Order: sequence, then C-alpha cells, then structure tokens
Amino acid sequence: MNWINIQDEKPLCYKTGMWDGKTSDVILCYNEKKDIYFIVSCYEGTLDGSYFFECYDDSGLDVFDSITHWCYIKKP
Repeated sequence: MNWINIQDEKPLCYKTGMWDGKTSDVILCYNEKKDIYFIVSCYEGTLDGSYFFECYDDSGLDVFDSITHWCYIKKP
C-alpha cells in the first residue's frame, strides 16, 4: 500500500451529486498515534463563501482531524 501523509496531500474529491461540493472515492485512513484504521469518504468545496474539507466515517462522524495517513482502496 502507498500510504500518504494527510499533511502532504489530501484525497482527490471529484465526484458530484446531490450534495455541496465534490466527494472522493472511499479511502482507507490510519491514525498513527492511536494505531487505528478506518474507512471514510471525503467532501470538499465552498459553501456560503467558506472552503471546507471533511471526511466522514460510516457513522457520519467527521474524522478529518483523526487522520494521519491515507491510501486509496483498489478493487481486485
């Protein structure tokens, strides 16, 4: 796996739909300090003139601040 530091590069958000901004593919994330992995989708855009970048897990919790590294999940 090619782990990317979230401070160096954010996932590409390119999909549009019935939400504000764009969303990424589902990605695998890692929290180095807590040694935990989780799966998220990221959303990016501008709403009312303010930029946002958020990553939500399955429960709907914004976990962007918990991510230290991430990688794309490839289909077999």
